[in-house]
Amino acid sequence: MRRSSPSGVARGVLSSKTPSGVRRPIWAHLLVHHALRELMLDIAPFGTA
Repeated sequence: MRRSSPSGVARGVLSSKTPSGVRRPIWAHLLVHHALRELMLDIAPFGTA
């Protein structure tokens, strides 16, 4: 669920109220981001400029 602040910027609503519950989705996002970047590096053609 996303809510809009008065300035019009969308802000995410946290699904957990504990610090570990907040950290879990952040770490999951970083893990997926890193995995996708590694995959892109693996499949990128080198030497084509």
